[in-house]
Amino acid sequence: MIKNSCISIAFVGFLMSSFHVLAAEDAAIVLEDMSRAQLRAEIEKYENEFYRVFNSSIADKAYEIHCERYTPTSSSISVRACEPTFVVAARNENANSSQLGLVMPMSPADIRKSLDVEFAKLTEMLNGVLAENEYFRALNADLSMLRQMLAEKDAQ
Repeated sequence: MIKNSCISIAFVGFLMSSFHVLAAEDAAIVLEDMSRAQLRAEIEKYENEFYRVFNSSIADKAYEIHCERYTPTSSSISVRACEPTFVVAARNENANSSQLGLVMPMSPADIRKSLDVEFAKLTEMLNGVLAENEYFRALNADLSMLRQMLAEKDAQ
C-alpha cells in the first residue's frame, strides 16, 4: 500500500501559524499540548472527512480514496494506508495474473509507475475539488497543519 505522504503530494500546501486551537464540541483543544497519539487520532479523523468529501465530489469510483489498516509482513504493528481504488485494482490484477503464471509479479514501485496516467488524473481531480469546495480547502489546510505538527513532534 502506498503511504499517505504519496497521496499528499497532490494536495496544495498552505501556510500555518505557530499556535492553533480546534473547537471540539464545547471545549477548545490546544494542539501544541496534544501527544503524538492524540495528533495521529486527530489526523485520522480529518483524513476520513477529507476523503469522504473528495469521494462524494467525484463521479468516477475508480478514483475514490479509501483508508484501511493492515499489518506488514514480519511486523505485528498495524499501519493505516489510504489509496485510490485504481491502485488496489492494479495490485490485485497483478497478483492474480502472476499466480496464474500470466505475468511476472511487479514490485509496488513498478505498479505505481504503471499508473502514472491515473495518478496525474487523480491530481487534477483533487485540485479541481480544492478549487471548487471551500470546506475541502479548509480540511486540507487543517490536515496539512496537523501533519506538520506531528512531524515536528516526531523530530524532537
